[in-house]
Amino acid sequence: MAATYLPAQFLIPAWIAKFKQQYEQVEMTITTTNSSDALKQLLQMEVDLAVYGGLAEEYPHTIQTEELFRDELWFVVAPNHKYANQQVSLGEMMKEPFVMREEGSSTRERLLALCRTYSISNPRITLQFNGLHEAIMAVIAGYGANFVSSLVVREYVQRGELCRVYVQDVRLQNTIAICTRKNEPSSPLQNFSISKGWKKFKKTPP
Repeated sequence: MAATYLPAQFLIPAWIAKFKQQYEQVEMTITTTNSSDALKQLLQMEVDLAVYGGLAEEYPHTIQTEELFRDELWFVVAPNHKYANQQVSLGEMMKEPFVMREEGSSTRERLLALCRTYSISNPRITLQFNGLHEAIMAVIAGYGANFVSSLVVREYVQRGELCRVYVQDVRLQNTIAICTRKNEPSSPLQNFSISKGWKKFKKTPP
C-alpha cells in the first residue's frame, strides 16, 4: 500500500490493525510518500492500492477512486505571527514566507493552483520538508506559514500552538480517497478496505 502523509498518520494505523487481526498471514508494506509518487506506484503495479489526499485528476481513465471524507484546508501560523486569528486578503497572505512539503504534494499544488485562479504571484516557499510533521513543527517554532489539512493541525490550534489565518473568499476542501486500478479484479486487501475497514470513516472521520 502507498499512502500520502495525512492518511498514513491519521487513518491507516487503526485500519491496518483490524486487517492484521483477521489476516495475520498476509505480509504488508506501507509506503508513505507524496500524492504524485503514490499514484505512480499504483499505476506501475508496485502497490495494490493508494490512499490519497486529494483527487486523482491526472489519471481519470486508469484509476478508480472512492471518497472517504472531506476536510478543510487551513492557513496556519504561530501565535505571535501578525496574521494570527486575523482576516487578510489572499494577496497579503502570499507575501508571507511558506513552509511546505516537497514538489508532488497535492496540498502544495492546491496552493499554487489557488494563486493561478486569482492571478496572484506564487508564495515564497522558503523552507521545504519531505514530511508533513517537520513542516508543521517549523511553523510552531515561529517561522513562516503553512497551508494544510485541518485534520492535521486542528489539535495544535485548539491547544494554542498554532493559529488560523482567515483568508477572504477562500474556502477549500481536501478529499481523502482510496485509489485502485480500473478494470482489474479486486484483491483481498482492496475488498477489506472498501467493505469493512474504511466505511466507518465516511460516517465518523477522526
